[in-house]
Amino acid sequence: MFKGKIAFSISIILVAFSCSSNKENITDIFNKEGIQVYVAYSSECPNCKRVKADLVNTALKFSTIKFNLLPIDDTTIVSLPFFNVLNSNSKKIAKILHMTVTPEVAVLKNGEIIYLGAITDQNSQLTQGKPKATENYLEQSLQTALNDKENNKLKNVKAIGCYIEY
Repeated sequence: MFKGKIAFSISIILVAFSCSSNKENITDIFNKEGIQVYVAYSSECPNCKRVKADLVNTALKFSTIKFNLLPIDDTTIVSLPFFNVLNSNSKKIAKILHMTVTPEVAVLKNGEIIYLGAITDQNSQLTQGKPKATENYLEQSLQTALNDKENNKLKNVKAIGCYIEY
């Protein structure tokens, strides 16, 4: 029995070690406590370039929350300040989170998707082509998630952008 506990502990350590840095174990996405942010992003997509500053500013403002970047179909190395870049499995993770375009954000609280959609009103179906963002849906969803004691789902705002091919 004691040997079984040691083997189990070692396997947990190995799994934790293998999931650190830029690797994300897909099954762990929905098993995490707290708030997680996943952003489907492509450096080739004009809409991603449009919301890049808003993403970085939001990550800086909510520095206690883990922000994860999912590079989709990028031929160049993508990185954003304050973001954990998940190069491996990024497309699989985006598919599991039901993301359809870049840029698109999924906010998870205690393993449940509470918001999926546009980052700002610059990449929403409601106000397509706006010169400057006036609504930051990601920021609003994070503020609500921090203040809400339950896992209430928020109203999703459909994102527009470059389609993700699965």
